[in-house]
Amino acid sequence: MAEWRWLAEIPTPATWGASLTYGREDWLYAICGGGRQTFYCYDISENRWYSAPPIPSPVSVGGSVTSNWGVGDDGKMKGAWYIWALCGGNTKNFYQFSLYNGVWEKLADILEPVQNGGALTYAIGEDGYYYVYAIIGGGARKFYRYGPVPKPDVQQVRGIIPPHWEELPPLPLGAEGGASLAWGGQDSIFYNQGGNRKEHYSYHIPTRTWHFSQPLDWTIGNGSNMTSTRGVRGYPNEPPHYRLYVLRGNGEDNCGWRIVREDRWRGMERLPVDVYEGGSIAIGPCVVEGYRIYALVGGNRKHFLDHSWPREEEGGSQSRGITSLPYHLALFPNPFTSEAKISFSLPKPERLSITLYGANGRKVKKIFAGEMPTGGQTLSLERKDESGKELSPGVYFLYLKLKTEEKEVLEKVVIK
Repeated sequence: MAEWRWLAEIPTPATWGASLTYGREDWLYAICGGGRQTFYCYDISENRWYSAPPIPSPVSVGGSVTSNWGVGDDGKMKGAWYIWALCGGNTKNFYQFSLYNGVWEKLADILEPVQNGGALTYAIGEDGYYYVYAIIGGGARKFYRYGPVPKPDVQQVRGIIPPHWEELPPLPLGAEGGASLAWGGQDSIFYNQGGNRKEHYSYHIPTRTWHFSQPLDWTIGNGSNMTSTRGVRGYPNEPPHYRLYVLRGNGEDNCGWRIVREDRWRGMERLPVDVYEGGSIAIGPCVVEGYRIYALVGGNRKHFLDHSWPREEEGGSQSRGITSLPYHLALFPNPFTSEAKISFSLPKPERLSITLYGANGRKVKKIFAGEMPTGGQTLSLERKDESGKELSPGVYFLYLKLKTEEKEVLEKVVIK
């Protein structure tokens, strides 16, 4: 059974107002809250945190971030252009961070101060443009959106009115500590009320109406947070995942998930530590699995963890596993103990790369990157990582990317 796994600790403890989101490529981004301006990026492939340009204003209770990452035609996470942040702490401060030039920009203030229970998400609007949706917490029912804003592959929205704040139909119940928003990736935004309650609602974007949805299996409060997959695929050739993931918070160690179109919550393995104020959850890309789940546990602690997505498919059956590589690829022997040969045939010249990944999706080493001619090819795979250290027994994956045709495929490798 999969378990939560400890990762490199975030440099500054996460507390009131901390929040986590995916940016682009192998990077996650986090604010730490607690009246600080700290902003960090996490390199998934290196398992390492780096300092990023600090947010111009302190972030406190009710702080939140979101980004405009999307899903490509291949079902993989597509990097964002921007990250948006509410600073909370009873302020109206609202900022945008460019992932291309690394600069923060102050945008128009949200219409009311943000307090405990403030939250953001990015989603499409009924007009086909994209917006940042916000709640302000403090028990208020106010629901706003800012935009229109660019899609991940468009630098600006042309020919329409400039981005601005707009008030939407009010929340069914006021947002309190632990409230959260998440776009389901289709035509609905989901809302958890927080405040030690189980209420869970959906907002139907085309009709601007709220609907009661399946309540959570447990009450949620400070430190609770929600994220969604927006249609990312799991393993190759699987249907898209439209899932919600929720941290319970409230000093508890629960995490649950549900399929967007189903009214049933499922449990995940419990976290090894309890989640307090500043808890946050996000998904990030994973070559082997499609995506993984990442969590800050808050409580003025630096703990940071990840987890593979639950292997129960949307229909309830077990995962079908990995698609085999084409081009007559063979790995012999497999399993192997010291060295194996990778052989395959190319019908035409190709620019390609071959990389070995661990079962957790972390890169082990680059085997080849460059051009290859037509015909049969053979490469050696030694039982060593890039530093020359011997690899432990276990399951690994070969990842072949054909850059000419933009095809990506995987093959399972076993080291004895």
